[in-house]
Amino acid sequence: PMQCISADPPFSHDPKPAFAISVHFFKQGKGILVCYLDSHEIVAFCVSPWKELWRQKLVNRIGSSAYSDPLSYLLVWNLLDAIEVYQLTDNHTCHLLLIKTLHVRIRRNHICDVQFDCTGKSAISGSDNGEVHLWDIDRGQLKQVLPHG
Repeated sequence: PMQCISADPPFSHDPKPAFAISVHFFKQGKGILVCYLDSHEIVAFCVSPWKELWRQKLVNRIGSSAYSDPLSYLLVWNLLDAIEVYQLTDNHTCHLLLIKTLHVRIRRNHICDVQFDCTGKSAISGSDNGEVHLWDIDRGQLKQVLPHG
C-alpha cells in the first residue's frame, strides 16, 4: 500500500508558491528530483530520512524534464530554444552540469514532453508543430523527425 511521506523534522524554511512541472526518482529510488516551472529551480530530496539535499537554479524556465538513472542525465525542455542535457555531479557548488544543448525551434511557448530511452543514449521529444524528434544524446544531434499525419 502507498503511504504519504512527510518531512520529520519539518523543513526549516517556508515553502514558496511554485508549480512542480515534473518529478523524478534518482539514485535508484533513494532520491527525488523536483523541477519547478517558473522559479527555474531543481530541488533534490533524500527519501529516507526525508530531507532536502540541494537546490540549483537554471537560467531558463523548465517546461518538462526527463531523467536517466544509468547515466545521471537530466533533459530539460527550456521553453526558449533548446532541450538542455545536464549531468548530475557530486560537486557541492554545481550539482547539475550542462553538457549538451539540443537546439529546437520553438514557435509557441507550449510545454512539450521529453523522454529518454532505457539506455539514456537516445531521447524523444514532442514539438509545437506536431513533429516528434528522435535525438542521439552522445552526438547531440537530431537523428530523425517523425511528422504528424
